[in-house]
Amino acid sequence: MKTSARALALAAGLLLSQAGQAQNAPPPNPAPDARFPVLGKLPSAQQRAMAGLLDWQRAFDNLPVAELQRRLGPPDLSNEMEANAVTGKPMRSLGYRLSRHSELRFTIHEGRVAAVTMLLMPSANEAGPLD
Repeated sequence: MKTSARALALAAGLLLSQAGQAQNAPPPNPAPDARFPVLGKLPSAQQRAMAGLLDWQRAFDNLPVAELQRRLGPPDLSNEMEANAVTGKPMRSLGYRLSRHSELRFTIHEGRVAAVTMLLMPSANEAGPLD
């Protein structure tokens, strides 16, 4: 899908630009955070990769929906969600497929990105129909 290709290109571009910035910065501290014990069980290369993905997600935090759609195009999936428990205002979810089983999902609250979820699931059969 064209939208998915744009989403994947954006993800790759952001990761590459952060990798270039990371070359000039000191390496991230691979010391595990006690709040997230599983990260400490990963090899240091995977810890750094996870830190990069988490930084990449933060780049979308509080982004207006119009800017998100300008960057990625129209979403492949859009779902209304329950109202926010604190504000009572409606929320929705926008999804961009990266492959047959993988996607980026953005939770939208008050017209801005409130959360980013990456679902990355490798599949032996990426050529089949979408699930």
